Amino acid sequence: SCTYCCVKNARGKLNCYDPEYIIQNVEHQLKQGIKQLYLTSQDCSIYENKGMNLLELVEQIVNLDYEFFLRIGMINPAFLIHNFDQLISIFKLEKVYQFLHIPIQSGSNEVLQKMQRKYLISDIIDKFDILRLTFPNLTISTDIICGFPAETEYDFYRTINFIKWLRPEILNISKFTPRPGTKAKEMEQIESRIIKERSIRLSRIFRNSLKHINDRWQDWEGEILVLQEGKKPNQAFGRNFAYKNVFLDDYKGELGKFVRIKIERVDGFNLFGRLV
Repeated sequence: SCTYCCVKNARGKLNCYDPEYIIQNVEHQLKQGIKQLYLTSQDCSIYENKGMNLLELVEQIVNLDYEFFLRIGMINPAFLIHNFDQLISIFKLEKVYQFLHIPIQSGSNEVLQKMQRKYLISDIIDKFDILRLTFPNLTISTDIICGFPAETEYDFYRTINFIKWLRPEILNISKFTPRPGTKAKEMEQIESRIIKERSIRLSRIFRNSLKHINDRWQDWEGEILVLQEGKKPNQAFGRNFAYKNVFLDDYKGELGKFVRIKIERVDGFNLFGRLV
């Protein structure tokens, strides 16, 4: 396990639910009219039960004869590297959101080694090059820890460069805090003011990158799933196949419906469209 994580100490090893139990629960929800489902875990990629892996489980779920979207929860970077074909196959399934939450944690190989994260940034970059070619509209979410013990300014600079290259739509930034019973607690700690300063710098860089990250969606036409009321009167909120936030003004239809729309305006992470 990673040198900084106390979850395994507190909760023990992850266990996988019986696939029949999962599928029965999914079908029960779909019969109630649910249209958006989350397959979630601390690490979805480790799923294996009764000889069924994550891809095979997802295939059985999406083969259920209902209209819905399925979002896959957090995937460990090791899965991206060692089970890449499986991940590609999952995202090719029509009912699966093209949304990937993958916690990279640092752009420095030296820091990753101290974390006991068993991958190199070069391996991650190689796989993302292929992912982006295969799924050009893939939405990416990642996690970064600022101020891990002995993280140098150069290590942090490499993390900044990696985030600039990756251009994730969602970035969860954590300030390192030593946890009892972890190896990282015994390592050389960084001053809290430095950790805070690095967190602020990375947040600023990320916010600046968001300004034009969704411009490619301007004038896009396609289906979205209308999920709930929006922030304004007669406004609806939904998501498209890439899990993008889409707002519809003057929507008088039902919630839980798939409708065809055209994007007329892009504002940061949000897309604004109309029915077509």
